[in-house]
Amino acid sequence: MIMALDRALVRAAPPHQVASPANDAVTLAIDRRGLLKVSEMAGVLDLSARQLERVFRERIGLRPKLFLRVVRFQEVLRT
Repeated sequence: MIMALDRALVRAAPPHQVASPANDAVTLAIDRRGLLKVSEMAGVLDLSARQLERVFRERIGLRPKLFLRVVRFQEVLRT
């Protein structure tokens, strides 16, 4: 019974996405300690600024500019 439940849950779960532009953008922002512009981030990821904002809102829940501010603030706290 437990195995049947496990299989049902696995089938019902959404597919796991490993790579996405949002993941790449977050990694880029953290690597550069938030010291880049949204347009630069979008250019590196080969997206328009609007596409990047849309992806960020869907996946991260923040605007890219606000996320960069948070990363910079965390960097200040770290130092």
